[in-house]
This record gives sequence, structure tokens and C-alpha cells, in this order.
Amino acid sequence: MHKQEFINIIAKLKKQLDHDLEYVKKLCDLFGSNFCNPYNNHNLFDVITRQLASNFKHDSKAKELINEFMYDYDFGRSKNSYIDSADTLWNMLIEKCELKK
Repeated sequence: MHKQEFINIIAKLKKQLDHDLEYVKKLCDLFGSNFCNPYNNHNLFDVITRQLASNFKHDSKAKELINEFMYDYDFGRSKNSYIDSADTLWNMLIEKCELKK
């Protein structure tokens, strides 16, 4: 896998998750509800992140870092994020998990 392909996939996952959350917010506003959960794309996101991680020798560590970036650090938007971009994530994965040849 090439770096730019990885970054593009991460960007599309971010865009989809943002879209899902915005859609749910609009539904909550429309129905006047304070309790709305987005529909569950977990299985789809899990398959994609597993596939991304499979490009690295240490795939379980890679999947952990990818999930941390996406969910814990909101794709690098969290103030406390030490992984601030997909580019930074890629570089960390190369360093810590080794790209398969």
C-alpha cells in the first residue's frame, strides 16, 4: 500500500463518520429529541481498518493505532491527540509496525 492511498482511505472514513453524525444531528433536531444515536457502521469500519492494518507486519498494533486515531483522537481533531493527521499516523505505523513488502 502506498502512503497516499492510505491517507485517502482514512480521509473517506472521516468524511463518512462526519456525515453520519451530521445526519443524526439533523434527525434529532427534526424530531425534537435529545437522545439520538448514529446508525452503526462499526462492522464496515472494522473490516476496512483490519484491511488497512493487514499491510503492516504487526497488524494488531497497526489496527490499534488506526482505531486510536479515528475514535480516541477524532481523526486528529482532539486537542490531546499526539497523532494529529493521517500523515502522522502513516509515519508512526511505518516506524512501529513495519510495512509489508
